[in-house]
Amino acid sequence: MVLEDLAPYLEDSAVLYREDYLEGVLDAYTINGRLSCIPSTFIIYIVLGRVSQFGEEPGWDMEKAMELAERYPDDSLFGRMGFAANLDFCYSYYVVDRFVDWDSGTCSFDGEEFCRLMEWIAGHSAGAGYESEEGQDEFSGRMAVRETLGGADYLVGYLGCFDEKAIAVGYPSADGRPLHRTQVFDAVGITSKSRHKEGAWEFLEYFLSEKEGRQSYGFLTDKDALEQALEETVIYSDGDFPRPISQEEKEQVWEIVSAADFDTAVRKVRKDRIIDMILDEMEGYLEGYKSMEEVVSVLQNRVELLLQEESF
Repeated sequence: MVLEDLAPYLEDSAVLYREDYLEGVLDAYTINGRLSCIPSTFIIYIVLGRVSQFGEEPGWDMEKAMELAERYPDDSLFGRMGFAANLDFCYSYYVVDRFVDWDSGTCSFDGEEFCRLMEWIAGHSAGAGYESEEGQDEFSGRMAVRETLGGADYLVGYLGCFDEKAIAVGYPSADGRPLHRTQVFDAVGITSKSRHKEGAWEFLEYFLSEKEGRQSYGFLTDKDALEQALEETVIYSDGDFPRPISQEEKEQVWEIVSAADFDTAVRKVRKDRIIDMILDEMEGYLEGYKSMEEVVSVLQNRVELLLQEESF
């Protein structure tokens, strides 16, 4: 192993405790039973939508997406983008989680449901690639707006840009739960070949427990430190004096943070490789020289082989 298992160090620490961290953070970076690193900060990739269209509760799936597209034909879901952009940026986690069973190492890309989904995405795309139409108003003419949440004040600002009450619905997910994707920063670990592991752990303890000056962008994975940062958040609005964040706004942020999906590098690599295969095979269908049946037959075999690889 390249990285030392930090679980025993954390268990014996009198400075850091597993329960200090947000739920899911340490589990996400426990690979093959070994805690490879401990992230310090993170950002969240969110999707916002109007309550009048999505409802009061966050979370949606592709059935809901299709329903919205039919109900509001004059609006686009994520904006006018090509097939590759729509699949990769908006629906990739849904597709992989829906049609791949990681536990059994099987997939189901040759079924009718996947074919219908690809045809639907193609029918709601402006081209085949990653193109998008410039000059689109981010908060009008589309139902779902993708944004990066780098702090509590970001969310307040985004929600204020809508012309009516809005909600962070998350990306479409296979089980309909709100999927808020994350990217971590300052994930620290110890190399297995280090000759000074105890000294390295003491530095990690100091770095991760030091509250002052740690957060310049993003959220802290330490629950108490995050709560303190939220309490100190100041909201700046155009034409208004700075004000403290309200209790309702803090609760909105905590709801998103609590549902954040802390992706491991392994999961993202797996997802990206499969999406690349889908885009590769779908090119023939989109260009008109392959049938959908041909596409999914080859795709099913390619993904099956990938899942069988010992290193995957």
